Amino acid sequence: MHKNNRQEILFQAAFKLFLLRQFKGVTLADIEQEAGMTRGAIFYHARNKEDLYRKVVKRYWIDNQDIINQVDKDSVTLKEFINNYTASINKMMQELQKLLPGCSLQQVSKAYLSFLMQLRDSAPDLHDEYLSNRTNQLFAWNDVLRNAVANGEIIKDIDTFAFAQAFLYLFYGQTFWESLDNGLNIDQLRRNYMKIYDAIKIR
Repeated sequence: MHKNNRQEILFQAAFKLFLLRQFKGVTLADIEQEAGMTRGAIFYHARNKEDLYRKVVKRYWIDNQDIINQVDKDSVTLKEFINNYTASINKMMQELQKLLPGCSLQQVSKAYLSFLMQLRDSAPDLHDEYLSNRTNQLFAWNDVLRNAVANGEIIKDIDTFAFAQAFLYLFYGQTFWESLDNGLNIDQLRRNYMKIYDAIKIR
């Protein structure tokens, strides 16, 4: 098997374990069993468990969570941005679900939140990078809203930054709320976004 394929198998197996059990709950023996590799093969791709954790978190969490770089925010209306943003979230959740075969959407949503809550303790610098991505999302929402005001798509008398926060917080709030039930419903998220949009659009 090509070494890049073996690395992908290892990284996916390790991330699945870290996502479900967190860093402290995963042993090298667990990773060996999940990946079907010897410890020597694992250490060919990572120096130790900590190094492996950092590599897989960067690939499957930090880069995958950088939603805003997956959306063209400069050439779309606010309505189009909402559609593109929710589509990117849907893609992200589907990719997480692929890494957790056999897990329900609710389990994936719970794993998402649990992992996020513990990332600060496991890798503070990666947590800071995640927060930077989230801040970039907030400013992107604000930019899109300001453009929508300037282009006459939505009403002028609004606090664009407050609405940017509302759009972003709705995603995180709904993710938490629905993790207690059936998992994040992307269609419902989009409908909720559109209710806000309908309240501020020019009629």
